[in-house]
Order: sequence, then structure tokens, then C-alpha cells
Amino acid sequence: MNLKKILDSIKIKADWIGLREVKESTTYRNVRDMKPQNNQTEHSQGIMVEVLVDGQFGYYGTRKFTPEDINFAAKKAYEQAKLAAPFAIHQFNPEARPIVKGKYNSPFIKNTNALSAGEICELLLEANQKLKVSDTSRTQSIAKNNLVDRYQKIFTGAGLSGYSDSLLTKSMRLNLFKDYESMDSDAIISKGIISILISVFSGQKPEDIINAKMDFIDKIGLSNHLSQTRANGLLAMVKQIKIYAVAYNSKK
Repeated sequence: MNLKKILDSIKIKADWIGLREVKESTTYRNVRDMKPQNNQTEHSQGIMVEVLVDGQFGYYGTRKFTPEDINFAAKKAYEQAKLAAPFAIHQFNPEARPIVKGKYNSPFIKNTNALSAGEICELLLEANQKLKVSDTSRTQSIAKNNLVDRYQKIFTGAGLSGYSDSLLTKSMRLNLFKDYESMDSDAIISKGIISILISVFSGQKPEDIINAKMDFIDKIGLSNHLSQTRANGLLAMVKQIKIYAVAYNSKK
């Protein structure tokens, strides 16, 4: 793709125009509760048009590489910059996007292909096992690995600008977490809350349940020992019990 030719096709009055070509390839691997669920790669590509107008930058992206679509993106970026100009707290000039000089290679770069897909899956399974609470709990433990290859090239009327001719970034991320929201009533606290509600409402008339005041929860200090999530769960259970009582009472 000829970025210079595309740049020459843009017909707006700006102090500076830049095109950023980005290609990204992301591989997702996911293990949930010891079961591999995902192993796929997605590809994306696009152009980000950046313009400087009245001391302000405007941006707009497109996945289409026709002159018409890039001109449309440039006009949108131009409009954004013009709208921002009256509220500017800083004035930019083209020196904010200097011409590239020299190259830089990170000393921390490692080959992301050093591990095969199978080896990564084994690591995810091992991590997933470490996250497991017990054989009886239904807590969801999830281990994710995202491998991203990102290439970008920035071009302006003065030549290459911004970062480098071709900036290739490889990154690997490992996310580990437990989804406690999925735990069932095997949890002691949840069982205790349910037992209290059963003791309070069992054998009561529907109208008594409807008119029941729940201030005893605060009086016994229970609310002080509940997380926001469990407190919301308690309120939801009480609400549902009262809804059933109203429905039952309406049948009389």
C-alpha cells in the first residue's frame, strides 16, 4: 500500500496530516475450570488519520483503504480538531510529531514463539488447577493467554514520523482470576443467609410476608459483615420472596 499516494489524495486544509497503518494479529487461548475453551486467532487492519488544525489534533479511523474512505476519515478528524480548538488548554504544532531518527530495540525482547500452543495450554491448565478452591465448589477459575503481534507505520507529508518505519510489537499476557460470583450456596455465608430467611418466613401468611420489616438484619449486625455483592443478593432474595407472596395472595 502506497501511503504517500493515499496522503496526497486527502483534500483538507490542515497544518499537519498523518496516516497510521496498523495491522494486528491476536491469538486467544482460554482454559475455564480445567477445560480448554478457546484457541483462535483474529486479524485486524486499519488506517488512523490524524490531523492538526488550529493547534489541536483530531483522529478518525477506517478499515477501508480507498481514497474516498480515507478522505471521509480525514474530514471527520478535521471536524473534531475544529470543535476542540475553542476549548484548548494547550496549543500543539507539527513539532509534536518529529521525524524519526535512529532505531531502538528493547533488550527485553524474547521470542514469543518459544512456546508451542500445546505448551501454553499445559501452563494454562496448571495455572487453572492452582486457582481451584476445592472439588465441591463451583467457583469458576479462568486462565487466559493473549498473544498480540502489532505492526504500525506512520507517514506524513514530510516522510516517516512518530515512531519508526515499521514498529513491530509482540506481547504475551496471562490473565488469572476466579469468578466468585458463580459460587453456589455451598458457601457457608450464603447458606447462613438462606437459613435465616427460611426461619423468618416459613409458615407465615402471605400478607405478613408482604408487610414484614427487615430491619432485624441491621439490628443483629448481619449487614456489617456482608460484602456489597452478598448484601445485594440478600435484598434480591427478600424481594423475590415478597413477589411470590404477592402473587400467592392475589389468588385468594
